[in-house]
Amino acid sequence: MTDFSGRFKLTSSDNFDALLKELGVSDDVVNQLKGTTQEYEITKDGDVFTQKSITGDKVHETKFELGKEFNEIRQDGKTVQSQVVADGNRLIQTQKGDREVKFDALKLPLLEAHWH
Repeated sequence: MTDFSGRFKLTSSDNFDALLKELGVSDDVVNQLKGTTQEYEITKDGDVFTQKSITGDKVHETKFELGKEFNEIRQDGKTVQSQVVADGNRLIQTQKGDREVKFDALKLPLLEAHWH
């Protein structure tokens, strides 16, 4: 299995604001995240991964085991069911949460992020 351990700095992202809004993140949180420097750290202890999202002086930590569903409290305070699986050199996270659609179409922009 690929060693995912490391610390990475976000160098660019496209449509991040729109994605956060579609996910139901409040405007206050979206505005706080604009223009901030984000880093991402992954460590592993046995079967347990720890991922940290670091924005300024705020650190959001999530622990998980591959392939097992877990309750995750997102940075905006909402709780979702998450699952992370490994696929080659990628970690793929799926989140499930409640959403209410009040219009005929739902558009979710794709998030493209580049970590180095």
